[in-house]
Amino acid sequence: MTTVFHVVPVAGQWDIKRNGAPVATFHNKEFAITRAQDMARRAAPSRLLIFRHDRSVEEESSYGEMLSGRIA
Repeated sequence: MTTVFHVVPVAGQWDIKRNGAPVATFHNKEFAITRAQDMARRAAPSRLLIFRHDRSVEEESSYGEMLSGRIA
């Protein structure tokens, strides 16, 4: 199963959510992104979606994609 991480704005801060559940909160978006990237790499195969303040997707990344039954 692929784990999905989100970096989303919440009440003037930035939350990292894993499969919809909050796991960390940061005052700075860049710190939240860096931490979420580390989490996504460790949880591979995984996806990371980074959102803007208007809740549109700014960026999407995949980590450890499955290829022929093996993790790349």
